[in-house]
Amino acid sequence: SKSYIEGIIECEGKITLVMNLKENFNKVDTSVTNESKIIIVNYENTNLGLIVDYVDEIIEIEEDKIQSSFGMLRSVSDQYVDGVVKLNDKMLLLINTKKLIDKSQ
Repeated sequence: SKSYIEGIIECEGKITLVMNLKENFNKVDTSVTNESKIIIVNYENTNLGLIVDYVDEIIEIEEDKIQSSFGMLRSVSDQYVDGVVKLNDKMLLLINTKKLIDKSQ
């Protein structure tokens, strides 16, 4: 099996593949802890569970606030990033869920 696939869960009556995002972003420590969370994303009726270290908050972002990430990231992981948003003192990366789902299949 693929190293970034952690397993499957049932979510809302659907079998959902669970992916370790740290594997996709080439992190050295890819361990899953009791503090880790699973975020369920959906693209064209396909669910995918993404393991993350924590969830700070869930927000809506206006499209005009999204900036291109072209040239900002220098790693394999930039292929999964659609853009960046500056929010107060934070820089948020917008993940392309379609590419992650395509990779998982």
